[in-house]
Amino acid sequence: MSTQLLERLRKKMSFDAIPDTIEVPPIGDETASVVKAIEDASVDDVALAIQALDKVSANLIHQVSALRRLHDYARCAGAMGVSNAVDAAVRAVEGV
Repeated sequence: MSTQLLERLRKKMSFDAIPDTIEVPPIGDETASVVKAIEDASVDDVALAIQALDKVSANLIHQVSALRRLHDYARCAGAMGVSNAVDAAVRAVEGV
């Protein structure tokens, strides 16, 4: 596949975020991920890359949510600026 075709695709709608490469996780007997140029990727390669990125994305969303709750509890306890967030959140949660 030519780079020219990829550039034409990127100009359409929201395809501008298509990466140059994808990481295809190992399957079967394979032990290592493979980085492929997007022009060389099969539909299955893209599907596997999506699954791996979805897992990373879900973990990041979970972390953001937990940090947001920590911040909110710390603020509810009156913490500001350089106050220790965990100490303050514990006070808020335990009512100390």
